[in-house]
Amino acid sequence: MAAETATANIASLINVEYISPLMAQYALDAFVTLDKVRVENLALRATKQASWPIPTKDTLISASTNEASDLSNTALDFTDATASVAEYGILRDVTKLAKRTSVLGGEDALTQWIIEEGGVMCFEAIENALVSRFTSASTSVGTSGGAFTLSNLASGQSKLAINKARGECVCVLSGQQQSDLRDALVTTTATAFSDAAVRGAMGPARQDGYFGRVLGCDVWYTNLAASATDDKVGICMINGAVRPEYAPIGLAVLWWPEAEQLNNPSLRSEEIAITTAFAQAEILDYCYVKFVTRGS
Repeated sequence: MAAETATANIASLINVEYISPLMAQYALDAFVTLDKVRVENLALRATKQASWPIPTKDTLISASTNEASDLSNTALDFTDATASVAEYGILRDVTKLAKRTSVLGGEDALTQWIIEEGGVMCFEAIENALVSRFTSASTSVGTSGGAFTLSNLASGQSKLAINKARGECVCVLSGQQQSDLRDALVTTTATAFSDAAVRGAMGPARQDGYFGRVLGCDVWYTNLAASATDDKVGICMINGAVRPEYAPIGLAVLWWPEAEQLNNPSLRSEEIAITTAFAQAEILDYCYVKFVTRGS
């Protein structure tokens, strides 16, 4: 037939597309390190630098002394670890027209989403900075270019004991390391790893970054893991939130992620800045051990 009424004829009546108000999410790692380090809040401290004093251990007392003899004086010495905060943030400039025509629902909905997303980005910056500190550990286990093994996990815990570290240990592995560990648990024939013992680690990878409890140690993972050439670096460390006096890593925070907004009448827009101010530092080197194994 001729002269049909097709979509081209009534284009003015048809939406170009339907935009769902429920946005898909981009890939994002869970933040697994922040709650395992020692945190100092510098708000209202009138400084941008944190310092962690560390007493110097003197040599073991071994010389005896006679009755009524004077002891020689030994000075008490300290070193300290310091961290000076810097600002990090992201700036968005949103027009009035954009805010009032988005499908998110309501004039301020887009602004609210930008603030929340900026906060997440700031927390990712903190997490990434903490993970980058893993490479500083002097004690290392693993084979460059090799797979992460159960023996590596056991050795990391043993090294902490040899180093005289005290407290509950936790592990944060790279994504590849957790994959290698999962493979190792599946294939091990050691009687110590019965089905009941490893069932928690054999489930699907959890979205909160928790792998499971292996060899009595809680294991977490992140794809933000620091690199060493072609390798990735994980860590076995004392939980600094539980035993802050043995924390290997310190985090100084002047302010957590917060938003500032300013209207720009000339452009009919709103500038939105989300910023944070922090710094991290190594406090005690003997309280963490790095895993250096293949990156992929």
